[in-house]
Amino acid sequence: MATAIRCRFPSTEWFEALGQEMDRDKDTFRKFGWIDTTVAIVIEAGGGLPESRAWLLTFGPYTLDSVKEIVPSAAAGADFSLVAPYSTWKEMVQNIAANDGADLNHTINYLHFGQVELKAADQLKADIFFRVNSSLQAYLDKAACVEADFAA
Repeated sequence: MATAIRCRFPSTEWFEALGQEMDRDKDTFRKFGWIDTTVAIVIEAGGGLPESRAWLLTFGPYTLDSVKEIVPSAAAGADFSLVAPYSTWKEMVQNIAANDGADLNHTINYLHFGQVELKAADQLKADIFFRVNSSLQAYLDKAACVEADFAA
């Protein structure tokens, strides 16, 4: 995919840019089914990121409705959180850009087994991740359309 947008990663603008790309590809998201959930993305400090940061992504059925930077401790208010070091997120974004979508070793489903921690208040909330996983991956794969300037 050609990149038309350039944003700093991580940033509110970067997550919003993925949402704009999502809006341009409604058919893909309708195919996977509705999302309608809140997800906290927590990026832990290190590798050039001086402090941990987090974003609350609110999805409607087939849209990204809002992006809000939050303090990492507020991530517990989401349906579920995905927590990983900056280096893991950076590698995933770079892989998506290089391959026009995540390869099998860089999908959020694969990474949540040991590299990205899935946190939820209870099992019902954790199960939402597995229900929306394909849609969430399609959203993250929109990073192929957004050129990222990394913190380090």
